[in-house]
Amino acid sequence: MWETMNNREIKNVAFLTRVEILMDKSSSDYATVKSYYDGRNKVAHGGVWDEQFVIPSIASTMETLMHGFPTT
Repeated sequence: MWETMNNREIKNVAFLTRVEILMDKSSSDYATVKSYYDGRNKVAHGGVWDEQFVIPSIASTMETLMHGFPTT
């Protein structure tokens, strides 16, 4: 997968594809990210996100998930 990504600019790789490389697709953390991403896409394309959401809460959840990745 990384070889494929090396042949393209990262900006041309879909967000969820990047997430799938870094997270186990069967994890609850991945399900959370995918849920937010699906909701974002629905709204961005003229739909309505049916779930109640609070941006600060979502940001906090995403920040917590982000800190689960090792940094170098």
